[in-house]
Amino acid sequence: QRQMCIRDRFNTVFSALFAFTSLIRIVHAYATDHMYNKHYGLWRVVLFAMPLVQGTILSILLVIMVSHEPFQKMAIVVLLLVTGIISGSAISLSPKPLFTQIYISVLILPGLVTSLFTPEFHFLVPLSAILWLYFAFSTHRFYNDYKTAFATELHLKDNQKKLQTDPLTQIYNRQYFDIVLDLQWNLMARSHSQLSILFLDLDHFKSINDNYGHLAGDRALCHAADLFHKHARRQTDVCARYGGEEFVIVFSGIDKITVMNRLNILRKKVASLPFTFKNNRVSITLSIGVSLVQKDDNVHSAFERADTALYQAKKDGKNRVIYG
Repeated sequence: QRQMCIRDRFNTVFSALFAFTSLIRIVHAYATDHMYNKHYGLWRVVLFAMPLVQGTILSILLVIMVSHEPFQKMAIVVLLLVTGIISGSAISLSPKPLFTQIYISVLILPGLVTSLFTPEFHFLVPLSAILWLYFAFSTHRFYNDYKTAFATELHLKDNQKKLQTDPLTQIYNRQYFDIVLDLQWNLMARSHSQLSILFLDLDHFKSINDNYGHLAGDRALCHAADLFHKHARRQTDVCARYGGEEFVIVFSGIDKITVMNRLNILRKKVASLPFTFKNNRVSITLSIGVSLVQKDDNVHSAFERADTALYQAKKDGKNRVIYG
């Protein structure tokens, strides 16, 4: 009766501790987005401390099962539980190999040492040692696989970015813009939202090349592209270099008045922010043609109106926004 009472109390304490630490880890996982940015130190401590606390609880449980006769019948079950947890940890914790090795040691070594001094469980000594070595090797292999996969993903993303961006200005290129425009056009057709296509052209660009050289022309393009990109800041805005000194932007979900106001703000900002080249302050201005996509439009007709509006802006004296 006394042994049963002790066993029940032990089970209650162990279950409560394990449930409490598990609850903390669950809360930590759900709060990661908030904690990572605002309390990174605390987030990191909880991330590494809780697995070690749970590992220590399981390790103590295994030691008690092996060394105390009333619990010895459950020792193999607990060892299997520990083995299963280590198996999952060797994969999930593999990005941190040193921590994983410590975690595995915390789970296995106390039970191994206790088995060494408990005649009934001498057979667990070589078994525990083999498990330790196996999972140590597995952790190393999983870590190498993780590094390889991570490096491959970075390489693919880098290549994808190179295919999407203009090498000079580092904004989207024309090929990628055409893909995104198709997506925006289909979305507009389904949701009946408004879509505006804008052609932007740097005024007197040839004179910059003639007066200061082609490197100054490149600097002007990069300067303008940076201003365009910062102005087209919504996730649905798309900004790209279309060719030469010509750029294109797509705005979705905003009306004509708002589009024209935004573009006049951009035009004035470009004119008020010259760039520096070899101690020379070089001013640039901008002409813009706007096309608000209409019900019966296709991509070609919408582009043609924007291009015609840009031509009119150039003809009317440049540094202006014309709606087509």
